[in-house]
Amino acid sequence: MYLVRFGEIFTKGKNRDKFLETLKENIKIITGCKEFVNLRTCYLIDTCKDLDKIPGIVSYSEVLICDFKEINQTALKLIHNEKTFRVRANRSTKVYKTSNEIEKELGEFIVNNTNLKVDLDNPELTIYGSIIKNKAYIYKNKIKCIGGLPVGCEAEVLIKVNDERLSTVAGFLML
Repeated sequence: MYLVRFGEIFTKGKNRDKFLETLKENIKIITGCKEFVNLRTCYLIDTCKDLDKIPGIVSYSEVLICDFKEINQTALKLIHNEKTFRVRANRSTKVYKTSNEIEKELGEFIVNNTNLKVDLDNPELTIYGSIIKNKAYIYKNKIKCIGGLPVGCEAEVLIKVNDERLSTVAGFLML
């Protein structure tokens, strides 16, 4: 499963629902995903095909989903041949421990059960944990996307082309 994050949509007030619905439809059309779960702050979908090309998506990650009591064991599945690591946690709901408590406990568990050393500044591996509703989503990569607003919810833009390359870049950045 893939956790899909969106950014600017949160700032759009009364239009937020329309933007989210437009983004959802764009994701379904482009990726062909069959399973789609709205987690309020992000989407959970079953495919990552071409997600990095969809305006409105800030980043996505392949995730392992687990209950709170399984976080430590689930995180061990992400470790391969790395020598250093760090843990980053966040939560959108206050149904579990604080982010700092999750980071400390998971980090301590990894140190006690592997040969990895903690490196907060330049680790080979960052293990992320997101607490959303009543589940934990554990992952190690955040793949950046183009962000912006979803195609289909903005007004039309006219670009005067003086320099083809620069005008194309300016048009893309206006997305």
